[in-house]
Amino acid sequence: MALKLGVNSINKLYLGSTAINKAYLGATVLFSGGGAVPFSPADVFGATDIGLFNRIHPDNLFTDTNGTINATVGDDVAYIEDLSGNENHRIQATAAKRPTLQQDPNGAYKLVYDGVDDYIDVTYSSAISTPISTVNVVRKAPNRRILNETTDTRRLVLLIEIAGDETLLFYAKDGGGLNPGAEDISIPSGVEILILGTVWAQENSLYRINGVQNTGVFDPGSNTETSGYRTAANNTSPPINHSVLEEYGAIQIDRELTTEQFEQIEDYFRLEVGIATIVPTITASDSLSGRTLTITVDSTTGTPAPTTALTALTLGGVNVLGDVTGIGPWSYEVPDSADGQTVAWTVEASNVEGSDTASGSEAVPAKLFTPASLFASGQEGLLFKPER
Repeated sequence: MALKLGVNSINKLYLGSTAINKAYLGATVLFSGGGAVPFSPADVFGATDIGLFNRIHPDNLFTDTNGTINATVGDDVAYIEDLSGNENHRIQATAAKRPTLQQDPNGAYKLVYDGVDDYIDVTYSSAISTPISTVNVVRKAPNRRILNETTDTRRLVLLIEIAGDETLLFYAKDGGGLNPGAEDISIPSGVEILILGTVWAQENSLYRINGVQNTGVFDPGSNTETSGYRTAANNTSPPINHSVLEEYGAIQIDRELTTEQFEQIEDYFRLEVGIATIVPTITASDSLSGRTLTITVDSTTGTPAPTTALTALTLGGVNVLGDVTGIGPWSYEVPDSADGQTVAWTVEASNVEGSDTASGSEAVPAKLFTPASLFASGQEGLLFKPER
């Protein structure tokens, strides 16, 4: 059976003679009641899911704490509407501590926090438990507080910051230092607006940077709950440490989002903030020095920034990828028995839009005979070279 929705508006949809109330493609709502609708992050929230969805747009921002007077560019914002259906609206009652609604040259709306005393948050009616998924959309810059909780309770901390060297750190502990693997996480150099997805699940946590998921899992700490949502400040009540921040949107939900849902949310925010997605390209080269073959990525392009991998390496047509060392550049020690054979390789760059490959090969030269090769390892003797 094929379904083709090819008109601007659909009033009714039937399967045979049965009226259809909702039609989905995966988790995407294609039809709801009176017509086809685009995806909204609100669609990932089920009836029992707790959290929030904040869209930074004048339609959903207000200058009063009751949420009745819409903000315009240049206004200080007192109320961020929660579009998840949970009524977890972020509110700042103190006028001097409110972030300001501004607009990028490309038209994207953002909340700008001054780094002095601005913050706006919500404390949930009760703490939510891991696994917890968050999506934070902010402009990349050093020393930025992206995520925190609201009650000054260490066991409820789920914290994300951009450090002074523009690397990410994650923290979910009631004390002590950062866990190895949860800090010094690089953000690709081409990223200006960061769309950061995180699943908080103790040692099984993961993160996604502009559509690219980390390899494996990482452990930000053992905390299993959080109390609410705050950004641009620490978790004391009231906060005493603040950071400058430009915020474009946020999601928090008390379950693990699927890869498909993360991708839909990332695509939604790319459109909101005006990030174009571009299929990657890659160039790479190799060098053979003695018996060591080194394969290097020379350049990549693409948005979001692509990940790279060595996907194939053969010696005389036989797969030897398992003998490679390094994560880029990659090294391969060619065995002595490979004289006259060819080493061939392929590297790939990929992102959510697609992939590109670069390939190359080297002919292994025959190893020249030298008298020293007559001596086995540990064997003693003399070798004279006569003078002429």
